Amino acid sequence: MTHARPVDSTRARAHPAVDRAVRDLDEAAVLVVGLAHLREPGIRRPWREPALHEERRAELDYAARAERAERTAEAIGEHPDACRADILDALSAVLTRAEDLAHHLSRAAWCPALPAAHADADPRPYLARAAACLPVAASGPGGAEVAGWAAGEAARIVAAMSAALALIVDGQQLRAVCPWCDGRTEMAPLGGERTWRVRMLPGNLVVIVCESGTCTPPAGSVTTWWRGRPAWAIGSWDWLAAQVERADAAAPVEGTAVPLARAHGWTGRAGTVVSADALRALLDGLVHGADNVTWPDEHGTMTL
Repeated sequence: MTHARPVDSTRARAHPAVDRAVRDLDEAAVLVVGLAHLREPGIRRPWREPALHEERRAELDYAARAERAERTAEAIGEHPDACRADILDALSAVLTRAEDLAHHLSRAAWCPALPAAHADADPRPYLARAAACLPVAASGPGGAEVAGWAAGEAARIVAAMSAALALIVDGQQLRAVCPWCDGRTEMAPLGGERTWRVRMLPGNLVVIVCESGTCTPPAGSVTTWWRGRPAWAIGSWDWLAAQVERADAAAPVEGTAVPLARAHGWTGRAGTVVSADALRALLDGLVHGADNVTWPDEHGTMTL
């Protein structure tokens, strides 16, 4: 039987992609355990609200209405499944990539390949074999290409599981309106847009960035600036949440109540009875420069 050669750490460090790939493969071996737990429908799964444009949201709403109209008692989704199908698909994709990666790296390192995996096999032995064989495989001819390919495959494995576990935070939109710019953007000049996103900056600095393009908070209220936009580091997020709560509490109630009252002979929409005083209050400010306004009399006539 042929055994793997000892890892030449000196030569392995010649290819930075080796360290990156091994790190990702080790992380994948940890993440796959959590992903396997999510197979059970009773396990609460993590969730991040996706950022949808109005057009995409309308398309999804239309598709949901059409699906509901065509659903029958035998349709998919009318009964609980034993496992979550999307999680099974994600695990199958991870196993396929891990098995393929371990097979090619084992051959490149002159190691015996692991037996073919069953459809429900544990990906961790294949991830471990790939991580063990990569430094040796990258030390031979074409080592840079091998290391780069392995690093790309390992990164895709981690990215797929991170997405399934809702661990990808870069670009995540927050359900809050910036208290300084009120969510005003070029496309929404009246405000109300959710412009805060979580970003991963160099040095693994996690910040919240207001990406409205119009936000100019006081200098003392900003942790740092990123591409000309205000950003707040994770240490100030509690303070930031307090600012949002304070702004929400101080926000005026939208709209004003229509001054309606009951009076004999005056009937508004849907049977609402409006008095002359209420009508005057309702139209106050809408008629400009009309001093000779005659309001409705008891006969129901009104002239300007």
